[in-house]
Amino acid sequence: MLQHLLSTDGSMLPMALSLLLPLVLYYSVRVYQGRKKTDVPKYVTKQSRNHESKFDTLEDIMQENYAKDKNHIYLVEHPHKDVHIIPAKYVDELMQWPDEKVNFLEDIDDARQYTKMLAPGGIHDETLTHTIKNNLTPNLGIIMNDLQEEIDYAFAQVIGECKDWTPSYPMAGLMRIIALVSGRIFIGPELNRNEEYLDCALNFAVQGFSVIPVMRKYPPWLRPLASLWVAECRRPEASIETMKRLLAPVLAARLASDPRRSDMLTWILANSPPGRATDLTWQAMYQLQIATAAMHTTSNTMTHIFFDLAAHPEYLEPL
Repeated sequence: MLQHLLSTDGSMLPMALSLLLPLVLYYSVRVYQGRKKTDVPKYVTKQSRNHESKFDTLEDIMQENYAKDKNHIYLVEHPHKDVHIIPAKYVDELMQWPDEKVNFLEDIDDARQYTKMLAPGGIHDETLTHTIKNNLTPNLGIIMNDLQEEIDYAFAQVIGECKDWTPSYPMAGLMRIIALVSGRIFIGPELNRNEEYLDCALNFAVQGFSVIPVMRKYPPWLRPLASLWVAECRRPEASIETMKRLLAPVLAARLASDPRRSDMLTWILANSPPGRATDLTWQAMYQLQIATAAMHTTSNTMTHIFFDLAAHPEYLEPL
């Protein structure tokens, strides 16, 4: 086919170049990456198409190396990019490094267009960071009454009255409790008890993370095209549309009345980039992002606390 394209009068040359250029760029990048040198041990997994490796997953490599020597740095070849495993003793030092050298958001930014999990303005959109630092934290005392009211409601709804030891599945129950309580401060009483909102807020993170392993099966240059047929990519998009539909009347009411409410929605509207306070898509994505950041992490922490208390009942009475 290529010989036919090149043997004509030249009119087909642009088409030939359009076919060849992506392949040339892709293999050039692979060759360049392959020439990078490192002075740390390198491991591979069967996931990296190395079926002779004794390691099935990254976790297997980490467990073996932690048992041998938990204080050394090593490299793991992964389907999407190489991963450096760094000992915990370096964490404090790394936290002091500027974003130009170490930036977690940059590392995952290439997946943002598929997972939809970062801020709509990209990694340099600091709306939520600014809002948490300058509005939420200084106003914790003001919102505490609302939080306590919602905590009482959430525990009564999820766990009920406990006159004696009551069986419970902590993770599922706590996720709903955290969603209710955090939603009261994130989006307000108009929606935080709405079942569609709760389902959307809790499942968006799961949907987004489920996209990543599927897209890693494709080379980077093919991922924009693959996202058109990968079913997992549709789920975060559907959640965004649901959040937009739920948020639309609340956003309209807030913008029309300009209430001085003490919640994240009000503060985010005030801190949004120019023209974005009225952008329904941006505001819906902000709400889903803060839900992703808060609900699952807090639920995991609380679950560990519950199990720690069950293992150490001597602390129940002092508490």
